[in-house]
Amino acid sequence: MKQLKVLVVEDESLISLSLSDQLRGLGHEVVGAAQNGSEAIDMAERFDPDLIIMDIKMPGVDGLEAAKTINHRKVTPIIFLTGYSNEEMARKAGESGAFAYLSKPVDQRELVPAIEIALGRFREVMKLKEEISYLEESLEARKVIERAKGIVMKRYRLSEAEAMLRMQKTSRDQNIKLVELAKSIIFSEKLQNGLSEKRTEGRAKSR
Repeated sequence: MKQLKVLVVEDESLISLSLSDQLRGLGHEVVGAAQNGSEAIDMAERFDPDLIIMDIKMPGVDGLEAAKTINHRKVTPIIFLTGYSNEEMARKAGESGAFAYLSKPVDQRELVPAIEIALGRFREVMKLKEEISYLEESLEARKVIERAKGIVMKRYRLSEAEAMLRMQKTSRDQNIKLVELAKSIIFSEKLQNGLSEKRTEGRAKSR
């Protein structure tokens, strides 16, 4: 396992120190030790940790609220510390962005598997986000290309297939992506329409 930058969030000093020592013993860097959710939010933004190990029950902003805020800014693998567990708490923790759990006091034999589980789930989430982003971009690109194709069909009185072939050939000849060519076609059409409207307005005023 590569060295990780870890933020520890625990209001009980002895548990925080013990956990930090265990993490350093595993070769990781403890970049900060927060004592409540507010400090955790600030330190997460300042240190950009690879992993956060955070208690759920803390004074002020608790771990659940802190996790929501942190993950809203940037998705980060979070392991929650808890002295007890129940279905309701597990559900809330999952909604807040928990990737794994550890019971207090932390046993080092459980720490390594928890870190591996959290990082594995984090990679799965990020891969899914990338796939969704790619699909959204692909859909948007298709809409732009279809719109440009309609402009080419109308402008040159071509069939749908002929317009698409012309766009593909132009894309290859100019060595640009098809979607970029489509955007330039749409921009050109808007520009021409704008100029036509101005000419029409000018003729109307001169009468």
